[in-house]
Amino acid sequence: MHFLPHHLADLAALAQMALAFLALCLVGRFVGGRQAQFEIDALAGWGLLAALLTLWGVATTLSLRIPAAAFLAAALVAVIWPGRRPDRAAWGELGRLVVLVLPILAIMATILPSQSDIFMNLMPNAAYLVDHGTFPTAGAPDAHSFLPVAPYNTQLVPFLGSLVIGGFQAGGLALFTICLYLMAALLFARMLVTPIDGADARPETRPGWAATGFGILLVTLLNPGFVPRVAFAGYGEAPVAITLLFAGWLACRAMVAMTAGETGRTSLVQLALVLVALVNVKQQAIGMLIAFALAAILVAGYERQIGWRRAALAFGAAALPAMALYLVWRVFVLTRFPDGELKPLPFDEWNWGNLAPIFVSMGKVVVEKITFFACVAVLFVFLERRLRHRQLDATGKALGLAAATFLLYNGFLVVTYIGHFPGVMSVEAHSFFRYNTHLALLIEFALVVTIRNRLTPWLASCPSLARQAGVAAIVLALLVPVGFAKRLRFDFDQPQPVVRQLALQLAPELKDDDRVALLLPGDTNSVDWMLMSLLHFSAPRRPGLDVKPWDHADQAAFDEAAAEGYGLAFLSCTKGNSLGLPDHASALLRHGADGWEPVKVWPYPPVDPKQRWQPALAPGPLCRS
Repeated sequence: MHFLPHHLADLAALAQMALAFLALCLVGRFVGGRQAQFEIDALAGWGLLAALLTLWGVATTLSLRIPAAAFLAAALVAVIWPGRRPDRAAWGELGRLVVLVLPILAIMATILPSQSDIFMNLMPNAAYLVDHGTFPTAGAPDAHSFLPVAPYNTQLVPFLGSLVIGGFQAGGLALFTICLYLMAALLFARMLVTPIDGADARPETRPGWAATGFGILLVTLLNPGFVPRVAFAGYGEAPVAITLLFAGWLACRAMVAMTAGETGRTSLVQLALVLVALVNVKQQAIGMLIAFALAAILVAGYERQIGWRRAALAFGAAALPAMALYLVWRVFVLTRFPDGELKPLPFDEWNWGNLAPIFVSMGKVVVEKITFFACVAVLFVFLERRLRHRQLDATGKALGLAAATFLLYNGFLVVTYIGHFPGVMSVEAHSFFRYNTHLALLIEFALVVTIRNRLTPWLASCPSLARQAGVAAIVLALLVPVGFAKRLRFDFDQPQPVVRQLALQLAPELKDDDRVALLLPGDTNSVDWMLMSLLHFSAPRRPGLDVKPWDHADQAAFDEAAAEGYGLAFLSCTKGNSLGLPDHASALLRHGADGWEPVKVWPYPPVDPKQRWQPALAPGPLCRS
């Protein structure tokens, strides 16, 4: 396993994330109270960090490092504050999790940036925070991003980590999502030992080794929406799914407390902070927030002991801070960077006539991803049985919340398809499965609490079987990542290593203020973004480099580059060139009095024709047809 850490420096990104998450946990304890629940405290702390830094960044031009440093100081206060300091049992709980995820952490510690959206906006935006300590605006330095003012909640945590261990870490976003999954695993472990109908103040049983092992399996191997190259890449899918899982757990806890005549205040406050973290993960997250809030009101209002008015007040108030933060960010974007985000179509241009093909496309995805949607079907079967017998107990509330959110969110997706995607893109249900994975952990949460209630009495009567199942969970949690190491390290899938090698060869030949034309014949807006991001943000970083791509490499492209003042040109594939360069190579050229002359030429190594290349990157620019 050549990707395992070999030097202490290889652990810098992981150390940043570990310390950032520890700070989130400690600050979140000021909301959660004396009973330490690291995973819930971490999500609440993330919501506090997101609100603090976003409001600071839109209200002032002062550096975000000031409120971030204050946040770290609050974490140190929690360490020494007797009423908020985690006890030995809480640290033991976290320690068991760390031991059981060591294989995952070892395999993923050196994860490299991967996937298109990472290069197009997520990594550039994260680097901008570290470099400048502010959000980008129209008059600020170039962020080298396709969406420079996309929501920033995921980038804020790596930024916090950079204050503890300095420097931008390219793999920070991927490790952020991995740490979030570990928090989700700890929450599932708690579900297995804690009934959902426990009151807020009830002392909780700590999840042991077996429960923690099962929790890890539930968020990875047994998760119907888990796709490593999406879940662990640093995309917004994992943060949305995980915040929604926590929101579901806290909402159900609040409903149970309200049914019993209590206020459920602690759960509702924590829920509000989790929704604050959710809303600015990505642009579609506002749809998830609205769908979840409406679903919570519907399910709680159905309960006579709560009633519609109390449900609307409680869960409307819980969603209000997130809505306010979303509106604040929208105002900032529209006033400070009006051209820097994706926008919906005007209402009179909505593609209402495409509803039929959109539903057909959605149906095809359902058939292709039958495992995921079979879990959805089981969810509705369980819910129907409870509604038939009028059993909307704690488990019924979890089922109802997941089902209602699923329906409302998919309605939001349909509106997005006809009102956001132009032309031919609106005919298909774009990324329908990927968007539905946002719901995967909430659906699994409802199924787990349902099945748990059925299995607990049976396992209690068969203690030897329960012990064997626990041992199996521990062994699988430790061994499965090793067996799937190649799938987990999707950043080594071809042709990503080829593009990285191009960047490594080219970078030493460039100065920070150079202007370079990238001539990428046959590109499809894929290789260009990866290569540009690697040149700007991988060591040695050159954020001032002026790079412009062309998707052709004919004489017209060379003439255009020279006319625009680009003194250097990188030709990614010399096949069929008219400059006398050898075929099947890449080359750096300099423009002089006699035209374009080669500076360096790098032949491509032989490629195994049986080796499978991922379709995400165009093969043409890399001399592979």
